[in-house]
Amino acid sequence: MLLPPPMPPDPRDESHLNALKICYYISAGLGGVGLLFLIFHYAIFNSIFGSEEFLKSTEKEEAAMMKGVMDTMVWFYGVIGLLIVIVSVLDTLCGRAIAQRRNPILVQVVAGINCLSIPLGTVLGVFTFIILARPAVCAQFERN
Repeated sequence: MLLPPPMPPDPRDESHLNALKICYYISAGLGGVGLLFLIFHYAIFNSIFGSEEFLKSTEKEEAAMMKGVMDTMVWFYGVIGLLIVIVSVLDTLCGRAIAQRRNPILVQVVAGINCLSIPLGTVLGVFTFIILARPAVCAQFERN
């Protein structure tokens, strides 16, 4: 099979890929900040509604209901925290893949996942698709 001749590198492509890499690292960092906020929010929520003083001041039925709500919220916070960690790790891997010009499928999958995070993730995902669709950028990823 004949391959087309390599396209000359465009300096704009390099700067755009570098900007994408930085944006994915920033997105991963923002995920870490979001995780810290989630932990802080849980600590406040638990200290108010899970305290013995609060449970003693309510009736038995309400205290039992609040205990059930707290148990449910622990699972909620855990699942949301796990999703934040997964997306942050994927963003970090995506930034590294862009820097090494490897795994375009991983980059596209992570870009699609980021499109669900409105508004910043959507912008990052759409720009990733636009930049990866360029023939010169595709050639860079294929060479590696």
